[in-house]
Amino acid sequence: MFDLENISLKNKKAWSLIQSGNTCGVFQLESELGKQWAKTIRPSNINELSALLALIRPACLESGMTSQYSRIKNGKEPPFKFGDEDVDRILNPTNGVLIYQEQLMKFGGEIAWKHFEHLDRLVIVDKLRKGIGKKNAKLISDLKQKFIDGCVHNGRTVDFSEKLFDIIEKAGRYAFNDAHAKKYALWSYRTAYAKANFPLEFYCTYLTYSRLRQKPKEEIRNLVNEARMLSIKIDAPSLKNLTEEFQISEDKKSIHFGLSHIKQVSHNDLKVLNDNQEMLSSLGDFFKLHFDKVGFDKRIRSACVESLIKSGSCDFFGLSRSSMLEGFSVLRGLTPRECIYVCDKMSSCNLKEIKNLIKDCAKNFSSEQRRSMLISEAESIDVSRKDSRNKNLMLEKDLIGVEFSMIFDKGKRAKLTCKECYKFSKENRGHKGSVLVKISEVIPLVTKRGQNAGSEMCQIIATDNSGSYRFACFPDNYKKFKNLIEENVDCVIEVDGTGNGWCVNSLNHV
Repeated sequence: MFDLENISLKNKKAWSLIQSGNTCGVFQLESELGKQWAKTIRPSNINELSALLALIRPACLESGMTSQYSRIKNGKEPPFKFGDEDVDRILNPTNGVLIYQEQLMKFGGEIAWKHFEHLDRLVIVDKLRKGIGKKNAKLISDLKQKFIDGCVHNGRTVDFSEKLFDIIEKAGRYAFNDAHAKKYALWSYRTAYAKANFPLEFYCTYLTYSRLRQKPKEEIRNLVNEARMLSIKIDAPSLKNLTEEFQISEDKKSIHFGLSHIKQVSHNDLKVLNDNQEMLSSLGDFFKLHFDKVGFDKRIRSACVESLIKSGSCDFFGLSRSSMLEGFSVLRGLTPRECIYVCDKMSSCNLKEIKNLIKDCAKNFSSEQRRSMLISEAESIDVSRKDSRNKNLMLEKDLIGVEFSMIFDKGKRAKLTCKECYKFSKENRGHKGSVLVKISEVIPLVTKRGQNAGSEMCQIIATDNSGSYRFACFPDNYKKFKNLIEENVDCVIEVDGTGNGWCVNSLNHV
């Protein structure tokens, strides 16, 4: 039996996943910050993962400790040496970078006050711990002279002692609890292990519990897009896969979309659909589940019918979504008796047929006054109505969180000599290239440091059939292309992948 608490801590798949930054759903590494630094620091054991989790907090990032640790870890600069055997021994596990509160406590217990009696030493080190843990600058400052005197007593110079205490005071703002970080790291690794070794089960579970997150639709979008980038198939919602929650397919090759995660589709609606699955073979029978004269709890609501159509769950009926919506809207204007007549007679399920059936219904059932009104309404139906690709994509994003409709055909990409996001991310690391994408979201930002501090820039979330990726547009190029960077537009983006991420070199609408 699989036991997540007794797994190997040397699983290559788990560490590769963490190092790749594909960490949606991985404890403590779900944020863009976590993903970025996981790719940069590339931890390969629990100690390094623990350091990563301790270092991706605001105070550490602002102090520069995160960048310093990354440079040392990746061999870009040598480990920091203080020049004292005891200090270097305490800092050695973290490459010379002071990260944990326990390291600061060791400075007190093993250097400054090691000559104290055991109990006295514990008391004064605990005071230092409280000062550090509670960020109490006064308590830390009050211990300064005692610390310096203790260091001098144990053979250090005053200058050395002051420098060491200065490190303690600065680190008091950001030092993290070592045991806490290790516990976090263990759970980060366990979730990464589950994701790397049981991807279908992992994504299915996390997608199901997305409803418990603060922004469920955003969670679904992030998970589905990442799954696409990893070649894990999430099926578009469909009444042919009548599953309330996300569910692994029988052939274990994909995950069926959970219909309860579509906006306006309730548990009772799905119960009615499951109890009447034989009525999902035709559009007319499906509509009857709303129009039939039965108890309210045995009907599907009109809002549910519309959401299922707009989300693409009814595409297998073979009609455009706009046609089905218009047909449903017309039927809602009929009496229950007229609706059942039309629904019973529907066979080919197109607007032209609905138009003719309404006319027949008017002749067979209606008074002269109502007959002329129905015929006039039938004549107003636009039988040539087709779907708008952009409208479908926007509705899918609103109702289910992610787009499933085909965004671009292969011919268009080939003509423009552009790659898919998935292929681009695999083949263009460290190079330049072009992608054909739809801009899903634009996130305005302001640079915080460097020569252009305070300048406008943005992040572009770009989507195609294979998934989505984030591209940074830095100030110089943002000025050039600001007017072209709009949500829900198709464009070719020339991307530079020579840095840690992807940045925009040029952008043009298509």
